Amino acid sequence: MYNKLVLVLLGTSGALTYWAPLQPLMAVVSLVLLAEAALRRLSTADACPVPVRR
Repeated sequence: MYNKLVLVLLGTSGALTYWAPLQPLMAVVSLVLLAEAALRRLSTADACPVPVRR
């Protein structure tokens, strides 16, 4: 929704000029959040237990 609003207000070149400097920061933040989510998921051993066959 905000992307459309920015495009309407600034135009394509204005939006790219405004957001381009933030893209590397956004990429790093997204990778850090993805790594944290993966580590949290992998660290819980009892989240999905495998049934034991008898």
